[in-house]
Order: sequence, then C-alpha cells, then structure tokens
Amino acid sequence: MALPETGGTYEDILQPGLNDNNVRKGVVTDLLIREYNSTATRLDVETVGLNARGRFTPYAEDGELRDDLIITATGPNLGFYHLGLLGEEGFTFTPDMNIEKVRSAQSRNPVRVDITEESDSLKLIALEANPIVDCIRDRNPFASMQDLGAAGYDSPKTAFARRIEYQAIALLFDGKHYAAKVFPRLNIADQGDSNWNVSDADRLEITLEALLCPFAKYRVNTLREGEGWRGQGGYPVWAAAPVATATGAGAATVAHATPTGVSDLSTSPFWNYTVESAATSAGPWSPETVSGSVVSGGNITHTLSGLSAGATVFRVNATGSNELTGTSPVSNSVTITA
Repeated sequence: MALPETGGTYEDILQPGLNDNNVRKGVVTDLLIREYNSTATRLDVETVGLNARGRFTPYAEDGELRDDLIITATGPNLGFYHLGLLGEEGFTFTPDMNIEKVRSAQSRNPVRVDITEESDSLKLIALEANPIVDCIRDRNPFASMQDLGAAGYDSPKTAFARRIEYQAIALLFDGKHYAAKVFPRLNIADQGDSNWNVSDADRLEITLEALLCPFAKYRVNTLREGEGWRGQGGYPVWAAAPVATATGAGAATVAHATPTGVSDLSTSPFWNYTVESAATSAGPWSPETVSGSVVSGGNITHTLSGLSAGATVFRVNATGSNELTGTSPVSNSVTITA
C-alpha cells in the first residue's frame, strides 16, 4: 500500500467516528437468576430462543425485553427469578487475568506474553429481604423456597455448604438503550456482611464467579438492544465492487448495488454518496463531480463528467445520517478519452 500524498485533519478523519449516543449509564439495572442444572438449563438450544448468531438472547424480535423469562405458574417460561431491589451501586463486572512474560537472553523486554489464568466475576447487592435472597444467602435450592409471607417461614443453613450454581441475566436500561450480560454458569465466590441495625438495610452483598458452560461455550455474553440502539444505524456494508463504464470524452458511469445496513432503507434515503477516482487502486484518490444519480430497484448509477483522460478506477463512499462512512471496493479499470 502506497503512502498517501496528502492527509486530512482530525475533524475530517477521526471526528466523524465519534458518537455521543454511544455513552451509556446504568440508569436502571436489574437481575434475573435461576439455578444452573446442566442439560436442563442449556442456553444453546432453539427452544430457549436464539438470536441470528445462534446464541441465547433476553430480547424479543422487536428489540424489547422478552416476556417469557420470569417463572410463572402457568404458560411456557424460562424459569428465571426476579431478584428484586438492588443496591444503587448496581453491578460491578470484574475481569481478571494472570500472565507469564517470556524474556530472551538478549533483552529484558518481554518477547511474548501468555495468559495463564483468566476469570470474570459479577458483584451486586440484593436489598430485599425475600425468599430468593434467603435461598442464595443460606445455600438452599430454589425448589425448597417458601412463599413470601408464608406462616412459619424459615431458611436453615445446613452444616455442610451446598454447592449450588446459577445462571443470571444482568440488565441495563438507559432510556431507549438496553444492554444485558448473560452468565450461563455462576458460582458464589464471596459473600459480604449483613447488618441488622437502624442505619443499614438488611442486604446481601454477593460476588459470583463466571464459569465456562460446556453447552453455551462462553462465560459471559454482552448483548445490546432497544429502539435507541437500533436507531443509531451502522456502517454501510458493500456486497461487491462498483462497475465502471466509459461513456464518452471525459465521462463515465459508476453503478453499484445499494449498500446494506441495520437501518430501514425502505423508509428513508439513508445513504449519501461521493465518488473518487485514481489511476490505480493504490491511489492517490481524487473526488469527482457527480452530475446525476439514477436509482433502479436496488441499484444506483452515478454519472460522472469532467474526468481526466487515461486509465481510471473508482470507489464510492456511502455516508449515513449517523455520519458513519463506508468505502466500496475498487471498481474495474476503464480508459477515459479526452
């Protein structure tokens, strides 16, 4: 690749890629949890609802939160429990790794780095004094859970701590932007103090360690959805290179299929186009004058005038209303006449 003869400013090259709408906060956070039970709680089968990539998602086709996640007495559902109120700290996700540095006899600088240990954990504070929280605190299975407000309620902590694993969905809601982290397999790694006094709520601070699920094949998966997320559009995706045709002295046409993207192209003219030319695919590239563009079905033909004579290739830039630009592959070479 040849070094470009000219460059551009920060405002021209990098600033268009900055997007204020991508700054997120956990204005509302929530947690759904159920026990992990090997094959009975698999998240890799179609019956639990998979996205286009074949992985479990807590969102429906329209990008909203699914209504079949929480356990109910009737109707099909995935059997997750709603943990209830959480501490205002929300969630803390902690990735951790240990590395081993390899050095050579010729230098004290590392020549390679290997990850020897890697883990992810989820920390939260459960504020509600409810049976779900009691089961987690006392290591009792959810199947033994008594109803809220049951007469004679108790939650015994046995002599030997049970090893109970969980699945959890951590949820974030920031206006019309949603996010989720799905943990297919978790184990309790730490549990904080509980206070009974006039100053503090009876709360449970827990840290859950993410384990690799042999079925889902991941420890944690981050998913983003919602009207706000989808409304940001995306970069245009080019399926093929444009086709150039010399049409006369200093003139040519450049035709291409409409780039695809996540925005609804049927309801708005999402892409704006510019065309550049060069003698070869190595550049340098120069902007050209588009005297007209014709749309026919899913194809667009740009008419160019005032071209310099000689062998010429073209590329097309498509820019969305979100200011993100994608450049097409380079067209075939044509000879422009004087």
